[in-house]
Amino acid sequence: MHNKIKFSFLLLLFCGNISSQTFYKEIIQTNQTIDSFCSDNAISLFDFSSLNPNILETNLKVGDEVIIPKKLDLIYDETDFILHKIKRKQTLNKIADLYDVDINLIKKYNDLTSDKLDKGSLIKVPLVPLATGSIEIPNRVKHYVVKAKEGKWRVAYKYGITIDQLELINPQIGNFLKVSEKILVPNINFNKLNIIDKNYAYYKVLAKEGFYRLKIKLGVEEKIIKSLNPVLMTSELKEGMILKLPKLIDQNENLDKDQKINLTDFSKKKIALLLPFGLNNINFDSLQIAKSQLTNDKLLNLSLDFYLGSSIAVDSIASYGIPVQMNVFDTNNSSEADIYEIVNTNDLKNYDLVIGPLTAKAFNYTSKLLKNEPVWLASPLSKVNYADNVINTITEDDILFERIVSFVESDTTLNKKYIISDSDNLITSNKLKERFKNATQFYSTVNDSGVDTKSLVLDDLDSTFVDKKNIIFLETKDQGFVSNVTSILNSFVNDTVQISLYTTSSNKAFSGNNISNYNLSNLNFHYPSVNKPLDFKLYSSFIKNFSNIYNFIPNKYVIRGYDLVLDLLFRLSSDEINFNGSNFIETEHIENKFKYFKNKDSLGYRNLSTFIIKYENLELKVVD
Repeated sequence: MHNKIKFSFLLLLFCGNISSQTFYKEIIQTNQTIDSFCSDNAISLFDFSSLNPNILETNLKVGDEVIIPKKLDLIYDETDFILHKIKRKQTLNKIADLYDVDINLIKKYNDLTSDKLDKGSLIKVPLVPLATGSIEIPNRVKHYVVKAKEGKWRVAYKYGITIDQLELINPQIGNFLKVSEKILVPNINFNKLNIIDKNYAYYKVLAKEGFYRLKIKLGVEEKIIKSLNPVLMTSELKEGMILKLPKLIDQNENLDKDQKINLTDFSKKKIALLLPFGLNNINFDSLQIAKSQLTNDKLLNLSLDFYLGSSIAVDSIASYGIPVQMNVFDTNNSSEADIYEIVNTNDLKNYDLVIGPLTAKAFNYTSKLLKNEPVWLASPLSKVNYADNVINTITEDDILFERIVSFVESDTTLNKKYIISDSDNLITSNKLKERFKNATQFYSTVNDSGVDTKSLVLDDLDSTFVDKKNIIFLETKDQGFVSNVTSILNSFVNDTVQISLYTTSSNKAFSGNNISNYNLSNLNFHYPSVNKPLDFKLYSSFIKNFSNIYNFIPNKYVIRGYDLVLDLLFRLSSDEINFNGSNFIETEHIENKFKYFKNKDSLGYRNLSTFIIKYENLELKVVD
């Protein structure tokens, strides 16, 4: 008689891997009480009420949707089985009924693939207590208070579930976890938690990625991946799994070697790109007219270039296991009506990031419409008004001014300083004079009618410069004045007179058709800049790949789109440098670099990064 049943078993609850800690939605098929449902599915009442706080009744109805943990697997000791000898015409169903055991359990522990049984053979029957209510069902979830700098990925990885699973059992959480927010996590013992080690990198497995593909992509052998992720010894790679990898895996190939971003938030990012394509203005009825418009419309071409760079950035970050949904909106003429329609009909407040519009006026209006919404707005090409959720990505003039002035102040060689300006830049001239008390100021010539001629004559500067280093600031936005002054200054350069030309604001006047690059190079021209020249050797692979696809070399707007979008997505995907944190490291990409600083009164962020560029041997070089 088999009344004395041993039911000692281990619950696979605290093993801390993704496969053992899964939750799913189930549709109720029959009317029943919550008590009976929990009993049948081995779920504690605490787990059910925690996972389904919206269900307030005591009964479940057909069609109700509930969230429940995966059914517990049971591990049996050898003493938990009885050997049964198969009798004539005895079926699995009859044996299951005899011992009141699930037929699938008998199949599982006897490796049976069919219901066919041979008379006289022996099978193992697992013994399960009839009164399951006598077993104390452990809680599968518990409450957890979010700590500072903890993103969704960090919590999900620690407790052995995917981000999707974390969001499933916590439908109330938004795009980011908030400090001190109370959420549900698997009820795992402390010593079973996955610890995030800063000496390792982490990678989210994409769809259809196997060990071979990971080896090609990341350069890591299967045995190394398995040794760092023991769960793979008994289970397969699954989409969404977070793998622990050697630190040698670069998480951003375009950052400087000493400036790696540690990606921690692998959740899907949703961004909006607002660009003035002006498609409503194109006459598509006439191929010839449309072709002419597409060729000559500078704003359209700029938008297309920026879009191409942004698209490549989205593809690049996807290779790190971060999915991105980028929706593109045409602001047409960028009127308030155009902007209002986009904002009002597309629910932009539910995006992680809105990039654009391009012009300051259109961007500021967009910012006004979204000022109270939980979405970041980044201005890609214009300096815009401060607001709580605005990111100014273009370094402002006062930062550029301070950067070049500090650079000159750091020059300890013996030198004499001069300041040349036209009448439109007297304020800048005087600001420089305040910093360099001993500097001599020169001004463009004003004629008898009081009109600024935007010029100097050789005699104005004759016998001025000394036989040593002469540092000269030229402040103007007039191309003719730049051409005039640089030509005169170049005539003074010889073996004993050295001239280094500087400006606090390098505008189009210094790069016009009438400007001699030879003169600028001979004058060691220095200027502050928000971007650096494209290094064709360093980024030959990027340039070649782009050129093969689009049949032209990427220009500054393509690269600006790539650098900016890639950097913003990396920042949104990192606890270390996201805009909810405080540690804003400087990052450098192909032509641009970024270091954000929180403005006063919490009015958003501005970029502080700059380059010092110098003309040398007819080439542009970064000197600082």
